[in-house]
This record gives sequence, C-alpha cells and structure tokens, in this order.
Amino acid sequence: IHDDVEDNGDLRHGRPTVWVKWGVPQAINAGDLMFTISNLAVLGLEQSFSPDVVLKAQKLFQQTCVKLTQGQYLDMWYVKLDDLPMDEYWAMVSGKTAALLACCTEMGALLGGADSETCEKYHQFGHLLGMAFQAQDDLLGIWGNVEKIGKSTSSDLYTKKKTLPVI
Repeated sequence: IHDDVEDNGDLRHGRPTVWVKWGVPQAINAGDLMFTISNLAVLGLEQSFSPDVVLKAQKLFQQTCVKLTQGQYLDMWYVKLDDLPMDEYWAMVSGKTAALLACCTEMGALLGGADSETCEKYHQFGHLLGMAFQAQDDLLGIWGNVEKIGKSTSSDLYTKKKTLPVI
C-alpha cells in the first residue's frame, strides 16, 4: 500500500489502489495496520513453534523490512538520475522483490525445521527467483498486455522508473 502511494500507482492487479479509492491518509493508515498485523502474525507463531524459532523468524522479518525500505529508497532516488549503471539496478531489485521472496522461502524452511545451511539455500533460491521475477515484471511493465498484468504499461516510463529495459 505504501509502495503504491510512493510510486503514485493507481492500479494494482487491475483494481484501483487503496490511495485512489480512499485517499493518501487512509492508505498510509491501512499500510501501517497491515505492517502491524504482519508482525503480530510472526509473533503468533509462538503457539506452534519454540521461542528460538519465533525469534529467528521475527529477526528475519525485521531484517527484510529494512532491506525493503532501502530498496524503495533507491527506487525513488533513481528516478532523479539520468543514467544508472546496471549493478545499481540489481542492488535496488535485491532490496525489493528479491528480499521479499528470499524472506518467504527462508522462513518456510525455518518453520519446516531445516538447519541453518538449508535455510540459507532457500534464502538464495528466493533471492534469485525475486531477481528473475522483477526482470520479467519490468519487461511486462512496458510490453505486457494491460488487461493481463493489471497495471499501466506506460506509468514506469512516465515516472522515469529505472527498470531493466530502460537501463
């Protein structure tokens, strides 16, 4: 929800975004609520998992939130730049989509009882999956079918987003 406000995105999966429907203040409020609910959900794992596992899951979640914030910062900052090296694009993507998917796959492994080495491998898998997903999403963001992708194919170009095809 916050991402849609920051990116001025008016559609998400073919539907008006929260800020479009109810305004920016309510979107920020809803985004904050969802963040709090997600933290409570991780803490709620205490009903099924040991305190050690819950603490590891919460730490992973919070570290991911920091990475997501850093990635979003870069995403917003880069629109001000005329030229962006490819490695900077990958750093931004690493802090956004890749960080989120890496968290999901690693947390699944953690909650499944995997050892730390296996959890790291699941983290790497999610990271690489996120990088590939974002690259494809960037391509579809310009050349995709609007009805299939559920968002504008010109908004990233209009807002000067540094997507893979642009770079």
